[in-house]
Amino acid sequence: MFEKNNQIREEFFKWCEETVLSYSEEEGTVLEYWRPRRKDTGDGYVLRFKLKEGPEREVEIPSRYTQLLDEEFPEHDEEEEDGTIH
Repeated sequence: MFEKNNQIREEFFKWCEETVLSYSEEEGTVLEYWRPRRKDTGDGYVLRFKLKEGPEREVEIPSRYTQLLDEEFPEHDEEEEDGTIH
């Protein structure tokens, strides 16, 4: 369950927004998707996102958000080779 007024969560979403915006080249760019994903090494997360124009990108999420993501997403998505997620 999500708590309202959780400062670390607010900081995380602001960080995500600023990160994605830093990759958009012009106003009106469309975000197709974004999601945090545990790194293959298991020690932290990356933000995976795709803008309508351009490749999928991964940016390492700062470690200060790891505990939040572990609590919010205790069961992490498993991605198949074809890109589908369970």
